[in-house]
Amino acid sequence: MRKYTVAKASDFNSEAMMLVKVAGTPVLLSRVEGEIYATGATCPHKGASLNKGVLCEGRVICPWHNASFDVTTGDQLCPPGLDSLPSYPVTADGDDVVVEMPDDPQSSRTPGMASYRPDADSRTFAILGAGVAGINAAETLRASGFEGKLLLVTAEDELPYDRTALSKQYLSGGASEDSLMLRSPEFYQTHGIELQTGKRVTQVLPQARQLTFEDGSTLSYDALLLATGGIAKLPPIDGTQLNGVFTLHNHHQAEAILSAAQDAKQAVVAGASFIGMETAASLTKQGVSVTVISPDSVPFESILGPQVGRLFQRVHESNGVTFKLGQKLKQVSG
Repeated sequence: MRKYTVAKASDFNSEAMMLVKVAGTPVLLSRVEGEIYATGATCPHKGASLNKGVLCEGRVICPWHNASFDVTTGDQLCPPGLDSLPSYPVTADGDDVVVEMPDDPQSSRTPGMASYRPDADSRTFAILGAGVAGINAAETLRASGFEGKLLLVTAEDELPYDRTALSKQYLSGGASEDSLMLRSPEFYQTHGIELQTGKRVTQVLPQARQLTFEDGSTLSYDALLLATGGIAKLPPIDGTQLNGVFTLHNHHQAEAILSAAQDAKQAVVAGASFIGMETAASLTKQGVSVTVISPDSVPFESILGPQVGRLFQRVHESNGVTFKLGQKLKQVSG
């Protein structure tokens, strides 16, 4: 550990943040109720600069996706994301703010977690769904001291992955499959989180506390959390059952779209909100000519309003996307 003089205490208001570089590492200084604290300055979720967020009552809120962290400890208070911020000791030398840091500081910190100890806790906690909600629940249980059996059940065959990246880096060809993974296989083994992949549940019997799987097998539990999320539903449009018509919700669907894009020259995206516009941008990077169809007058109209929507429309048009707005998709033929 080394000590670095990084700022002047008199430079702070009553509650404020300051970004400093300590031995090349960005550090966030936060003043709360007269005390100055030092944490990592980068959100572990997607890398946003936290000094551009909001500090309120001892928590900093990420400017991108609203994850929040306790600046006095670095602990994550609200997801998305899984990890906390590193926290560094702060001392005062007159008006100087002195931060103590290790020689190899990390950008994030995995919270401390209990181990699986069946001799200490015989209960079974099952979590149905292995998205970000399910993973956060499992890790929160371990971080809160739960030592019983912890099952994470998913109908998908893969390890839990970041579904939001499918329409962005992955579909544009800029991300590997490994980079989608939320945690490594070793992480689940280390913390006693048992993954059951490829297990589709067909029945939940809450009074009997039992799950029934598609293959007829059953699982008994003491507590169950349903974290299955939603599904992508095709609108009632003639022709959506044809080959070459896709929804984008899971890894397999993203792979199918990527495969189709290899030989495609044109694509139509129905919908001009986040997933639709991210998909349009990603396919454009793959060299596909994209047309977006939406009943809205501008992209993101109901979410961001017409003025911001027009700004995004111009950005996409400058990248080659064509829009058919104020129109509904009626039929697909071919």
